[in-house]
Amino acid sequence: MQLTVMSLLVFRLTGESTSVSISIGLQFLPMLFLGAWAGSIADALDKRKMAIVTQSAMAAMNEGRELTLAERSRNRRDHAYVVRLCRQAVDRLFTAMGGQGIFLDNVAQRKFRDIHAMSGHLALNWDIAGTTYGRVALGLEPQARLI
Repeated sequence: MQLTVMSLLVFRLTGESTSVSISIGLQFLPMLFLGAWAGSIADALDKRKMAIVTQSAMAAMNEGRELTLAERSRNRRDHAYVVRLCRQAVDRLFTAMGGQGIFLDNVAQRKFRDIHAMSGHLALNWDIAGTTYGRVALGLEPQARLI
């Protein structure tokens, strides 16, 4: 439906079928470029566990309550894990590109740097998030400030 409406809007605004073709092509670019990474991540995640976690967070929002310390530490751990999987997927793609990937005019080197910069952020650090979750799960006081 969205594709049809967008195509009609573009045609009404421009009156050119070429513009409609370009807009349709641009709508599929994210899927084209991110499809391999998303597939790699989806294969690595336990779908049942992800559905349970998502539903428990949504239930807390619907009830209007704050997440417990255990829920917050688990969510932080899961966010860090997803970033770790993304970084591994980008690393595999970058390695597969060979020497072409290192040149500045190649988009892949920018994505490689971006994901490594993001994964180095304190809030997305796998070691800190995993340790914090482990401490909370064992009933210990978390040492991390960001939960």
